[in-house]
Amino acid sequence: MPASGRLGFGSWLLGCYYADCMRSDPRTYPLDLDIGEVADGYHLIVRSISLTGANLLVDWAFVPEVPEERLGELWPNMSYDADVSPRGWNQGVSDFGGFERPVPEARYAWLDFFRPDYDWMGHLDRRGQPGSDYLRNRIARLIFDLKTGEAVIDK
Repeated sequence: MPASGRLGFGSWLLGCYYADCMRSDPRTYPLDLDIGEVADGYHLIVRSISLTGANLLVDWAFVPEVPEERLGELWPNMSYDADVSPRGWNQGVSDFGGFERPVPEARYAWLDFFRPDYDWMGHLDRRGQPGSDYLRNRIARLIFDLKTGEAVIDK
């Protein structure tokens, strides 16, 4: 079993309202961006980002491929947010690559990547903003343009 991931087509439909799921045509943007070395000798590659009616899905892989005996040790550890984040919107964490799609008013979404063993949630201030330890341990930030599908990495 390769160490890569993306939610299956049927998975993202669970728990969403029909109107939300039908918000726009699903689109996949090929990226093939190297996030960097997230564990000794393993780089995380973001192969693509897909926007469905209700979700933003990250298709990722480790290079080199993770041996089966290490599959439980390595996963993408990322936080997620957008430039427009209404109160109660599901910005947050995922270790598999599926997130709630940002609201239509949002232009950018970003993913911050960390080593699998780093607990970044413990390094946010009272307002939920990253502290100095969070920034020091961040491997990279992927900034995704929700309108054009372009992405850049800030290290």
